[in-house]
Amino acid sequence: NLFGKQGELFSTVLLTDVKSILTNLGTPSIREIEIPGQYTSRKKPLLEHHIKIVGFDEKILVLQSLRLPKRITIREHDENDYRFLVKVGEDIR
Repeated sequence: NLFGKQGELFSTVLLTDVKSILTNLGTPSIREIEIPGQYTSRKKPLLEHHIKIVGFDEKILVLQSLRLPKRITIREHDENDYRFLVKVGEDIR
């Protein structure tokens, strides 16, 4: 089982285990993707100041709850790491 044993609070998966999923996204260059959450006002965004993705941490933390949310770490061109919780099948309206 890729996502750990039943009853554990979390487990760790390596990015290489799910890499085939990421390669099917069809993005020509991951360096063109901005980190989410940078649009904070009604003004026109200054894209040259937005932080871009340069890679992902090799480890993905899988939390053991109903939807098995994953915590990923995104590496950015500003040399910081940003953690995001990814949930599938949630209605976030």
